[in-house]
Amino acid sequence: MSSSDQWCSETVSAAYAALGLADKIGGMASNGNTYEKNARSIGAWVSSKNYIPSAGDILITHDSNGDRHTYCVISCDGHTIKTIAGGGSSIHHSSISVGSGRITGFVVPEW
Repeated sequence: MSSSDQWCSETVSAAYAALGLADKIGGMASNGNTYEKNARSIGAWVSSKNYIPSAGDILITHDSNGDRHTYCVISCDGHTIKTIAGGGSSIHHSSISVGSGRITGFVVPEW
């Protein structure tokens, strides 16, 4: 893995594992497709772009090339979803609008 690689899924998996919560998201995952598959298997997948997430949910998006990216939701005010993720050479914060066409879905842990 180099500093130009995306490691967003691994960052989120590591955070949940460190907290002993990997089972709440269907297990560890190294990409967005696996997150979706795992979440579906435990009934924790929400595919609505208009879902209003809570802190701790996992957001899966896709770009124009179809590549998926994984983020941990920090907050949502009903309009803007604030997230944290890893990729490239750093951990970074970002935001996306509820209903964005880039949203693939959410992993919603059963707390």
